[in-house]
Amino acid sequence: MKEIEYSTLSNDQLSELIQSKTSFKLLGCRSEMIEVANRVEKVIEGKSFSCRVITLGRSTAAVGVLFAGFVPGVVSLASIVAHNVSTFNPDYIVGRNLLNQSVEVEYQKD
Repeated sequence: MKEIEYSTLSNDQLSELIQSKTSFKLLGCRSEMIEVANRVEKVIEGKSFSCRVITLGRSTAAVGVLFAGFVPGVVSLASIVAHNVSTFNPDYIVGRNLLNQSVEVEYQKD
């Protein structure tokens, strides 16, 4: 997966990466992760592709919550399943990685 420092990413470069169906990781997103994911999502949809935006590691956290408290865990898992169904078979997965402060953009259709 190609790694790119987010602060150096131009709009033209992002558009070309999406159009060429390239998978890539944007590094150094820090507190801007939601904005970065929204920017990427907007470009993907502007190119007539579909995408699913996720928080990486969220399913694991939901399972942990499930063991800590049944009802919150079930609600959390149900929301993940509902989100996955509503964005079934996307062209791209945009994953916000909170631990690495990065956004991973992966093309799914190859």
